[in-house]
Amino acid sequence: MGDTPCPRAAEIWELSRYATQTVPGAPPLSREELRARFCALLKAVVETALDCGAERLITFTGVGVERIAKIVGIHVHRAAPPQRVDGKPVVAMWIELDEQTRKALGVSVGNAEKVLH
Repeated sequence: MGDTPCPRAAEIWELSRYATQTVPGAPPLSREELRARFCALLKAVVETALDCGAERLITFTGVGVERIAKIVGIHVHRAAPPQRVDGKPVVAMWIELDEQTRKALGVSVGNAEKVLH
């Protein structure tokens, strides 16, 4: 987070250690399939977070994920400049759980109950 203090609020959730899994030995996935999996995973996270009262997410991720999120139309912005971790650029990034993000992922408020039950 650089010089920015870490957030501490019930309505802000940290999103960490999220990934989709591929089958060992299977052919590599296309960019479209990787993007579809990312969106499906993030949609479930956003639905659950909204249902539990979250208003925004903070995540620490590779700049490639930031790029995909922006292409998809998710409302993201950096919390701090990128840093190198294990030789790769990583960024602290806000994901706003607003209308823009909900529309980009096809989420409507109240859909999370389907995920949780």
